[in-house]
Amino acid sequence: DPLYINLNAVGGLMYVTGGSKGILLYRKSIDQVMAYDRHCTYQVENYCQVELESNNFTLIDSCCFSKFEIDNGSPIQSPATMYLKQYRNTFDGTILHVYN
Repeated sequence: DPLYINLNAVGGLMYVTGGSKGILLYRKSIDQVMAYDRHCTYQVENYCQVELESNNFTLIDSCCFSKFEIDNGSPIQSPATMYLKQYRNTFDGTILHVYN
């Protein structure tokens, strides 16, 4: 599907609907896709969401400025201390299924 062309190459990223504040899909390797909820884990009642930072290596929350590692969702800049919620998925090279 042309809508998902950004995921064809390693390092590709896109946002899709779902989860709490949307889901971020990241093509980590040829056979691995990471799926994170975009809802920041710091002060979750604020409903802030993360997005790709301009360096293309980290995710940032524009409300509290917490930063997260794109490869595993770990917090790398406070105030957040918890990982982003990661969704399980299966990927056979063609079809990606994301589930809870």
